[in-house]
Amino acid sequence: NFMQQKVYYVTSNRGKVREAKRLTSHEFTLIKIIDRNAELEEIQTFDEKTVIEHKAQQAWQAVQAPCLVDDAGFYLKKYGFYPGTLAKPTAISLGWEGIYRLIDDDNRVTIYCRICFTEDGINFHHFRADTDGEIITPPSLELLNSRGFASIFRPTGSRFTYLQMAGKPEANEYYHRTKALKKFFTWYEDQLRQRGITAESDDGYGPLNDSDE
Repeated sequence: NFMQQKVYYVTSNRGKVREAKRLTSHEFTLIKIIDRNAELEEIQTFDEKTVIEHKAQQAWQAVQAPCLVDDAGFYLKKYGFYPGTLAKPTAISLGWEGIYRLIDDDNRVTIYCRICFTEDGINFHHFRADTDGEIITPPSLELLNSRGFASIFRPTGSRFTYLQMAGKPEANEYYHRTKALKKFFTWYEDQLRQRGITAESDDGYGPLNDSDE
């Protein structure tokens, strides 16, 4: 009898859940992702850990069970640590056209995703991945405004933007969220095996070893 450890993915974005389920159905089969649709408050600070732990606490309150949340942003090389965690409000206020205008003569950018996981609402485990690349000239402003960052971000080493590589195998290599999810799933499956949970058994929870990135 095949048992899996349930983990709630608390997010309002169905695409993120589909991506996580795709990974667990193929590679990380000890884990079963449960979709929990919720809009989480994001506090406005440049500190990545503060932002995501606040989201994870809300997620825990909602499900009272093992859960994960994610937070993504990007850093424009020209501006150091900007906009980072403030990427979403920046994009909302400036629009993607405004973001594109910001880069001017330096189009280098790092996009990141941080995953935070908790089993008890007290201990938080962080997993972070990033992808370096550049912002390219959008094929059209219509595409830029409808598809946003994915239409203008091209990872270093690829000929394709995020939008162009969607659904292609190489997306696994470059997508920041995919890389962060894989880090978490790899670590958590190892934790489960240490507790004696395999494909044939499910023994509940034990203490976790802390991990960051």
